[in-house]
Amino acid sequence: MKLNSEDKFNSAVSLYIVTNIIEDEKLTQEQANKVIEALVRFYGATSEEQILSCGDEELILIYNDFKEKILERVC
Repeated sequence: MKLNSEDKFNSAVSLYIVTNIIEDEKLTQEQANKVIEALVRFYGATSEEQILSCGDEELILIYNDFKEKILERVC
């Protein structure tokens, strides 16, 4: 699970912006899916399955917690 520096920066910026938005706003399912895709890329994975099968229990827990918070904002 590796990304180049530009991809990591873009993913981090996307997550930062969306995190600030979702604190106060509701998301459509499509928006939530895009945020989750950015989260996956942030961790350097190509898919959610790659994260869930990586064997890093702490990473999986953090990913699932963040994903749950995103999905709670879907209207």
